[in-house]
Amino acid sequence: MPPVIPLDEDAYWADPYPIIAELRDRHRTAVTPEGMKAILRWSDAEEIKKRPEFENEGLEYIEKRGFKPGDPLYEWRRHSIGALNGADHRRIRSLASRALTPRSVEKVRPVTREHVRSLLERHAEAGEFDVRKEITAIPFMSVVSFLDIEMDEAATIGQQMAGAGAEAFGPNVTQEIRDRANATFGALMEFVGGLVESRRSKPRDDLLTRLIAAEEDGHRLSHDELIVLFTNIFGGAIETTSSMMTSTFLEFARHPDQLELLRQDPEGLKRGAVEEVLRYRPAFYASGNKANADAEAAGLQFEVGEPLSIIIGGPNRDPTRFSDPDRFDITRDPTIWSFTFSMGPHFCLGQALARAELQETAAVIARHARDLELTAEPHWLPRVMVNHVDRCPIRYRFQP
Repeated sequence: MPPVIPLDEDAYWADPYPIIAELRDRHRTAVTPEGMKAILRWSDAEEIKKRPEFENEGLEYIEKRGFKPGDPLYEWRRHSIGALNGADHRRIRSLASRALTPRSVEKVRPVTREHVRSLLERHAEAGEFDVRKEITAIPFMSVVSFLDIEMDEAATIGQQMAGAGAEAFGPNVTQEIRDRANATFGALMEFVGGLVESRRSKPRDDLLTRLIAAEEDGHRLSHDELIVLFTNIFGGAIETTSSMMTSTFLEFARHPDQLELLRQDPEGLKRGAVEEVLRYRPAFYASGNKANADAEAAGLQFEVGEPLSIIIGGPNRDPTRFSDPDRFDITRDPTIWSFTFSMGPHFCLGQALARAELQETAAVIARHARDLELTAEPHWLPRVMVNHVDRCPIRYRFQP
């Protein structure tokens, strides 16, 4: 019998890496409690992501979580870039790339710097705050700048998406979660659909208008594709980035020697610092994939349509890819990327935006947060898709 990754146990989520390392090093692969094959090594994950016999899971991913045709979340997922493969995926990704320009990404840097510094300065007198509670506003403000949308539009979308997205993609989805997710995505698609029609009749100099105008070989995004792509960008830019921003504070509070290194050269080391946080504390726990043909990989046989899971903490701490992988070290070569943003055709579309925000966050922490430490130990929430701690209370001395 293959070894089982204890995803149904709270203790696993509190510190999964020793368990993953033992399974990876002794057994190469494992299975989830439901019996799905799980990939743990870098070489196997890279092979699967690059071979044409494997692709991202599509609608079956949420069908296994109880969603069905006609459900708002199901219909949203139908057009989601992460669930598409082949020609449709290439077409939408190409059109989106024409609108997501390097210039639009770079302009979030000063916005992020301003808001992270403001957060530290606002709590300077007390010298304490809970990063987990306070940080979400920063990627929200950054994505508002990135998308060039009005604040009231962004606030409405943010309120509708709050609390009902990531949990619907986790490993334990209840009927309550399904009901909440369907209500959320129904309202969300209706509101964003109204924004699309508004931009069609009155174009603006913003991302949504550029997505509407994007064209390649006579193809444009459909109405539903526009809605879903826009919400993909908006939601992904907040939920996952806030998780990684929290982890940035957390790991530098736990590793003051690394923060001191960064403080000596914030501009020179911020890229490496962020790549190390991304490797050490990935935002997602796993990547869902499936075989589109009978195939052999990672020493296993896969049948056409068979799902599999890449447990991201496995390749991210594989000693064949990273020396001394359980050590947090911001001086690693930043060109040796981790698996956090995936690879191959589904390499994360918003990775440049996230990296820009996280780099500026790390640099501001180094410049303005002295004597950074935790005042209580955070606990990682169990059975989630996006990794989050329940709290991240810090103490620091503000340096103007």
